[in-house]
Amino acid sequence: DRIREIGNNRADHTPWPSDDLPEYGDYWGSERPFSPITPKYPEGESLMHFRIRIGTFLEELVEKHRAQTVVVVCHGGVIELTYDHLFNIGPFRRAEVWTKNTGITRFELVEHPNREMWRLHYHNRMEHLISLETENKKQGTKNGKQHQQPATK
Repeated sequence: DRIREIGNNRADHTPWPSDDLPEYGDYWGSERPFSPITPKYPEGESLMHFRIRIGTFLEELVEKHRAQTVVVVCHGGVIELTYDHLFNIGPFRRAEVWTKNTGITRFELVEHPNREMWRLHYHNRMEHLISLETENKKQGTKNGKQHQQPATK
């Protein structure tokens, strides 16, 4: 529940019941993109609440799994806020990190004597989909559906 996308949790970080989720729509493209502290819904989570939730998760993950390899599966908004937390980006960003569906991102915690340092190795890696794309082309399918070639005259 701690790495759910924004709009799935209340301001106190407890999840909304699935049958009562508020409709956030395109939160990132809202009419108030520079208002990260104002929740869109009463009792809802603001962007800053979301950042605190993700940052806390990351800090606790490091404490519990230092020097281990950890895989986290999550939505793109969580990855975007991971960048914000690890790279210490303020609340009013001027750029966004575009994350594709099933893209793989790899961060590494590099230990230094007096500080913590994060390294980004890659973002949006898609090699794991190449074999699927090749197989679809061989079978004449597009997006998993049979693709018919237009008739020629």
